[in-house]
Amino acid sequence: MAAALVVATGTAAAAAPRARVGSVARLPHSIRVGKSVARSARVDLTVSLTGRDPLGMQRLAESVSTPGSPDYRHYLSVRQFADRFGATAAQISAVTRTLRSQGLTVSPVSANHMMLSVSGTAGEVQDAFATRLDSVRTANGRRAYADRRTPTLPAQIAPDVDAVIGLNTVYRPQSDQVAHAARPLTSSLSGRSVADIATGGPQPCAAAAAASQNPNIGGYTADEIQAGYNFSALYAAGDFGAGQSVAVYELEKVNPKDLATYQGCYGTHARVSYVNTGHPHFTDDEEAGLDIEQIIGLAPDIHVIVYQAPDDFTVGVRQFNKIVSQNRARTVSVSWGLCEAKITFAHSDLSIVRAEDRIFEEAALQGQSVLSASGDTGSAGCETELDSSHLAVQDPSSQPFVTGVGGTTLYTDVNGQLGLWNPNVAGDPLLQAVWNDGEIKTSRGEQPAATTGGLSSVWAMPTYQRRSAAALGVVNSLSSGKPCHSSGDCREIPDVSADGDPATGYVVYVSAGSSHTWTSEGGTSAAAPLWAALTAEANALPACRGASLGFENPGIYRLAAIAGNFADIDAPNPLTGDANNDAIGKNRGLFPVSAGYDMATGLGTPNAAAVAGGLCALRAPVYTVSIARPNHHFVLVHHRVKLHFKGTDSGRYKLRFTATHLPRGLRMGRRGLLQGKPRKAGHYEIKITARDYATNRATISYRLVVLRHRRHTRPHRRHHHRSR
Repeated sequence: MAAALVVATGTAAAAAPRARVGSVARLPHSIRVGKSVARSARVDLTVSLTGRDPLGMQRLAESVSTPGSPDYRHYLSVRQFADRFGATAAQISAVTRTLRSQGLTVSPVSANHMMLSVSGTAGEVQDAFATRLDSVRTANGRRAYADRRTPTLPAQIAPDVDAVIGLNTVYRPQSDQVAHAARPLTSSLSGRSVADIATGGPQPCAAAAAASQNPNIGGYTADEIQAGYNFSALYAAGDFGAGQSVAVYELEKVNPKDLATYQGCYGTHARVSYVNTGHPHFTDDEEAGLDIEQIIGLAPDIHVIVYQAPDDFTVGVRQFNKIVSQNRARTVSVSWGLCEAKITFAHSDLSIVRAEDRIFEEAALQGQSVLSASGDTGSAGCETELDSSHLAVQDPSSQPFVTGVGGTTLYTDVNGQLGLWNPNVAGDPLLQAVWNDGEIKTSRGEQPAATTGGLSSVWAMPTYQRRSAAALGVVNSLSSGKPCHSSGDCREIPDVSADGDPATGYVVYVSAGSSHTWTSEGGTSAAAPLWAALTAEANALPACRGASLGFENPGIYRLAAIAGNFADIDAPNPLTGDANNDAIGKNRGLFPVSAGYDMATGLGTPNAAAVAGGLCALRAPVYTVSIARPNHHFVLVHHRVKLHFKGTDSGRYKLRFTATHLPRGLRMGRRGLLQGKPRKAGHYEIKITARDYATNRATISYRLVVLRHRRHTRPHRRHHHRSR
């Protein structure tokens, strides 16, 4: 944007040079353009600020996430990020002052100094950005608006603005959830029993078990998913996610009563809190209920922070920024997305996806893991409103600093009878295949139903894919640099996967319109929360020693080369026979499953305990800690004492000090300063301990002598005797 074209306006009042801060919206032929938006209509925008050193920010985000690098796990706080990479005070002031001078309301800058929330009337927005907003109607009848003139700002501040988000509301993020399959696999086919499965985790009540047994509903209860992905070994180690928080990104309203019913059924008491970004306007919570209940059913002791916002791309990007800039949760679960091609079609300058990328880079720098559903419409995720055979992937799962999660089918086959797997049934084999149900009827009508994956049209292949083990086959005959215009290959999606087929869905309790019911739902919306629960429980493992996993992909691609961590998915879907994610049959069967990595199921599905333990081993390095003793041991009772214990950590991390057996009146500060006034004389053997973030530690004994009075050494007097 710093090299943006300088343009002139046609009025005397705006004769000062102006520069572009975006591109004029391109609209598909199915959009009907109407009159200009009423000048009094309210418009909400998100202004992304340019900040400092974007190349250095990207390099450091890669470095802190890559095992073996000098910066590995040297995470930043939000304040440190803002001071190093956020916009400067001068930039923030200049942009804020200019927009307010046009009558717009500008909220204080976000904590990371990256974004401003801006609102005003359509007339004020058009004047401030020298653009024109026209009302439009989408193919499905929804009213929206779009900018029909390239937005600009005064040339002196335009380089400080990275993107203006919200001038086009044609496309909205979609949930990656498929409500109830037309052909569910049910318990009766495999003769499943209703007995609880001994996993050590939460067990379902009769109502949830009955829904699973219902031939019109089907679906897995939480205990069955726990068993299928080996969460049981985590529970056996006492790991239920205690002390961890998961931020759940939602663009609809959550019904707390549904969550209470689910927790009452399973006997869990997970804490759930809410953060609103705007006012969610959906009345049901099928997506949100699926996301949150899936996490609670697998990690029952965690704290779920639900970030709620309207289904609006402008507010949605702002919500990502809020999750990261607040930094309250080390794990982020996202089950919403927008086709990458729709964003790039509407905004050819790519400013919006790059603004998102900076948010996710910050998450990596702060040690946050972002797990995002890859999508539910197969390789033709953009077939609506664009090109019916257009191969595409979904943002944000395609972002290079996000872990994209695809979908599989988890089932059993006993003597040719397909059904839901149950370990309580002797001889019931656990089978996994690619999710591709073709085009099915859902509550939204006829739609393609398959795991989305393929090649990004924006991002080049990241290092963790490009340099992965050759045996994984990430770089293969389908790899290409064409979609993203790269001299190398493009980013491939998904990274990992889990059960997402609505035919083998998950039993949840949700609101659907005015009804509240136990039902079964699927989609990669269910797979991403499963991975979020796994991540939170890995963070809680004693083996991680308090270290968060952060951006997981560099570690995940390393673990995938080791047998036993992942189940490789290379089987065709049992219902359709399709061995790819081409749900509409017009894309040459792309993308097929294969041994190793493929762009339908990624690296495969997890052995939860093995993956969690493996990531901990990568993410919690052993460092050497040492403590230097002060030079003297003697102090006076009732006199002020200041003794500084200095520590070093071979990983260059800050140390936290504690002490035991201290004399009354003395206290040890976190940074190693022992101070106060001792109240009683005596000899004390003090234990001093220094710890780093990963609980690497050192302990020394230090003898402190508290004296009653100051000791004086009197000089020897010599007596001279005169001789007589």
